[in-house]
Amino acid sequence: MIKLYIKGGFYYCYGNDSIIISYLCNYKIINNRVGFPICGINKVINILIDNKLDYIIYNKNNIIDKYINKDNRYDNILIKAKSSIDINNRISNIVNNLKKLDNNKLDNILDYIERVIYYE
Repeated sequence: MIKLYIKGGFYYCYGNDSIIISYLCNYKIINNRVGFPICGINKVINILIDNKLDYIIYNKNNIIDKYINKDNRYDNILIKAKSSIDINNRISNIVNNLKKLDNNKLDNILDYIERVIYYE
């Protein structure tokens, strides 16, 4: 179940919940959490419902909204989200390392990548 917490003008989620919200809503994870403005809650709730994810929203210690779906897909989506984040991190690391190469070596690598992507 996704747990969302209202703090000030934002909603926050943490841990695995932040991984799922980041994956589904394209929000950035910072310090193991995702935050988004209050005005974005309808978008997030619709995405959670469309993906058959349970959620609960807290304001301090009070539950202000809750959705339960008998076919909750939390674990399945978490696996996909973690895989997606891992792939994106690998791509980012490769790009950072490519930027450190001299132009000749970089050109050879780019030629190879382009052949694999565009012609095979």
